Amino acid sequence: MERILTPLVTRLLQSYVKSAQGRSGSELRVVLSGGSLTLHSLELNLDPLLATFPFLKIHRAYAQQLRLVIPWTSLATQPIQIWLENVEIVAEVVGLEDCSTPPATVPDSPRATDGGWMGSLASRLLRALFNTTLHLNHVLVKALQGDALLSLDCRSLKAFTPSSNWRKELRDSTGWLKKQLDAIDVVVSLERRTWDSTSSRIPVMQGSTAGLSQPVCPQPLLRLPGLTCAAVAPVFGILENIAVNFSTACFAAAVTLCHFS
Repeated sequence: MERILTPLVTRLLQSYVKSAQGRSGSELRVVLSGGSLTLHSLELNLDPLLATFPFLKIHRAYAQQLRLVIPWTSLATQPIQIWLENVEIVAEVVGLEDCSTPPATVPDSPRATDGGWMGSLASRLLRALFNTTLHLNHVLVKALQGDALLSLDCRSLKAFTPSSNWRKELRDSTGWLKKQLDAIDVVVSLERRTWDSTSSRIPVMQGSTAGLSQPVCPQPLLRLPGLTCAAVAPVFGILENIAVNFSTACFAAAVTLCHFS
């Protein structure tokens, strides 16, 4: 499995990382010493993820640190873990006519084949990838449209596959996937800004006020100590051609406000 996953991880990093530690993302070569990898000062490429949202223009996507841990000996039971620290994203909502570049393509996901050990291996690889747990600590996203600047600040985000208790409610549970997102200390604010005519209209992160006047009437729109979102869908039933009884369950999602200790 290590010989298969290592080049796949390299390909994914080259697709989603523009640069890391002063090197171009295309030059990244993964060496998973002991099943772990750490990179610093990453400029991220979000174009593959936002290919279906051409009205969003990303001006900056940065992460201070990325840490990847792959449990080679227990991939069937333990998730791949990814940590991103101090994530900053600056986006702008633009008209569709401004999106002249063609949508970026998302790297192909492995698909299971019918029968044989190759089909079994592809299935194991597919399930290991979808079982990945993603941790984002200290996330700041700014979205600009005209003179309005919408900000989302979150102390912690965690996307993971919850325990298997939910499978008891499904007759064909092997074809279904459930993912959960936990967010801690979420603050959404809206402010109106005026701009220096000689400066760029791109908001500067980390407290810099270059090109911006003082905010006019900042308005905190939402403060949440905790937020949980969960969704279940027949992902493996579709990708692995597993027969799924849609009469017993359907695509579903739920959102819960909560307080994490």
